[in-house]
Amino acid sequence: MMNGRSKKTALLLLLALSASCTACRQTAVLATDTEIPTTTVKEANLQLKVFTTGALRTSQSRAITAPPIAGGTLQIITLARSGAQVHSGDVVLEFDPSQQEYNLAQN
Repeated sequence: MMNGRSKKTALLLLLALSASCTACRQTAVLATDTEIPTTTVKEANLQLKVFTTGALRTSQSRAITAPPIAGGTLQIITLARSGAQVHSGDVVLEFDPSQQEYNLAQN
């Protein structure tokens, strides 16, 4: 059997439980009433610019040497830009042929 003190304690616990359930329900209702920000998704181009520092290296490189010329110097008249991408058959360096043509005509 419950004495008077136990009944009061049980009643207080029941009231506290009831109050907390009511508060939880009101909080849940308030949470659903607030608007959540949304937006419409659109397809668009995205431009990303990345600025960085570093060193670049070529995947393939070739050494270019001048042909040996007896008794003369070679004058460069055309030179490909440094770092330019070249393909087989592209002219990357051109020497002035006038001195060699003159020497050939003298012989």
